[in-house]
Amino acid sequence: MEKVGFAVGTGRCGTKFLAEVLARDPSIASHHERHAFNDTFHRYCRWYDIPVDDAGFLATKAAGIEYDLRGNWYSFEASSFLSMSIDLLHEKLGAKIVVMVRSPAKVVASYLRKGWYENPAVLADPDKPPTMQQAALPHHFLGRTMPRGAEFERWNKLTRVGKLAWYWNMLNSSLVEQAERMPRGAVMFQKLEDLDYSRFQELLSFLGAPTNVTEMEFATVRGRRPNASHGTRTPHVWSETERREFEIEVCETAEHFGYPWRISDLTRTPGSQPMAPSLFVQAKTALAGALPWIRSA
Repeated sequence: MEKVGFAVGTGRCGTKFLAEVLARDPSIASHHERHAFNDTFHRYCRWYDIPVDDAGFLATKAAGIEYDLRGNWYSFEASSFLSMSIDLLHEKLGAKIVVMVRSPAKVVASYLRKGWYENPAVLADPDKPPTMQQAALPHHFLGRTMPRGAEFERWNKLTRVGKLAWYWNMLNSSLVEQAERMPRGAVMFQKLEDLDYSRFQELLSFLGAPTNVTEMEFATVRGRRPNASHGTRTPHVWSETERREFEIEVCETAEHFGYPWRISDLTRTPGSQPMAPSLFVQAKTALAGALPWIRSA
């Protein structure tokens, strides 16, 4: 297929914003989280290495795209649920992929308010995939990834901030690794904070999508902040344990994308000087080694 694009990411990272902006163009069929159960089930199976056939997952996506292209020039979907499936979306459907990235502090604070990892995990054998946990909707459980094996034991002792920081780091590093295995030009990384109208036009060009959305329409949607959270717990009010865990979990991937991750920087008042990284962070950075990265466009 052609004329197809997807945006993925951790969630709370601007995917819904993109879906709403592209929907302003009448020649684009634009969707947000179109097939929640289908896509989170595939994500769950991929994360836990459960051997399932991909044909049903792909058939669902293909049917939606074919329907879109009967009456529209381009088909677009933004969904964090697809973040473990980008290779198939490109290889089998010919789609271009935009990976939206956002500050770890912002994503963690937003997911705290959303209730992620609020209920303790019930898992007797962490070497096996978990069965259904308490969740408002089935796709909430399927999409809220947890570590496996010995890593689960460590993760399960973290605060919610630490667990969410692990998630931000894990998913973004996984997306980088997936993109490295894909053909050059298949994936574009885009930081939400840098997405102005000029960059938006470049993003549309990468996708091969029409460029009919005006700057005023772009600004209108951005001003409304689709899916915005209010009353979030920011780093300013996190406990010392939460702050330490956040730094340890996100430091490597945040450094790659150029995001501040030291709590001293995130909470600094204007005019104050940054502090040196904590010993915990220095130790983890020294032991971690280099990760394979690609640079964002």
